[in-house]
Amino acid sequence: MVLNRGMHPGVCLGLTLALYRRAHRAWTTTRNCSKSSGLAARQLRLCRDNLDLMPTVVHSALVGMETCQNQFRDWRWNCSSVLSVPNLNNDLIRGTREQAYVYGISSAALVHSVSRACSIGVTTKCSCGPLPRPIDEPEKDFKWGGCGDDVKFGLSFGEQFTDATLINKKGKTKHSKKSMMNRHNFRVGREVKRKRKKKMKILVPKRRGRSQFRSDELVYYERSPDYCKPDAKTGSVGTEGRQCTMGTRGRGSCASMCCGRGQYNYTQVITERCGCKYFWCCYVKCKTCTKVLKLNRCR
Repeated sequence: MVLNRGMHPGVCLGLTLALYRRAHRAWTTTRNCSKSSGLAARQLRLCRDNLDLMPTVVHSALVGMETCQNQFRDWRWNCSSVLSVPNLNNDLIRGTREQAYVYGISSAALVHSVSRACSIGVTTKCSCGPLPRPIDEPEKDFKWGGCGDDVKFGLSFGEQFTDATLINKKGKTKHSKKSMMNRHNFRVGREVKRKRKKKMKILVPKRRGRSQFRSDELVYYERSPDYCKPDAKTGSVGTEGRQCTMGTRGRGSCASMCCGRGQYNYTQVITERCGCKYFWCCYVKCKTCTKVLKLNRCR
């Protein structure tokens, strides 16, 4: 197998992203739970014990990837590196804020998808979530109905699945800086350093005046590159050829996206259906419209 420079085989994200390549697989036998799926040993055991949930886990991988790419579509780093899993670029293994976000969004997607799967009857391991307490009901005559998502089970399964990569072969919890970072990450990131507290290693903020992180903050410990030029060492693919917007400032603008290299302008002709009308009964008649778009790409 030949890998691109800067990519690492067999490095597991610790989550579910590598499973997106298995979206069309029928999870009917434990033989589907193989190392080629990009899962760690303990995740393979969970896979074999929860075959009915594996299509849901795969779906969560797709949700996580699509969300990441959508959120960063107009940033220099656009989350394109997730497409290389289970082989990873350096931007997803070096302890950067980009890695922090990918871990966080993947974990959230897994919990949400599994919780939802419980309420629609995908698995017999869980069912409906508990009904809200009476004091939460908006009106006296209001009654909760239907089947709520089993968030408690989703959280439990999600933790087992993600934290399975944070345990070594001897069954002990890993305490490396990267493992601690991955365990902590849930939402937004802030730079940190490692420090001992008595006999325990803990993550503490690098910024003075802060003693600890909130539970809703993502953490990272490695500075990110500017992602302007390709760099195999950092995992940057550069921004050459990326589409940008003229006349604006901030993310997505040519000034930010092109890193001072400038941009070139071009036009693109698009033909689409328009002016559609419904006629009784039963067909729709449309006109054909042509649009000329003026676009920009980074040099």
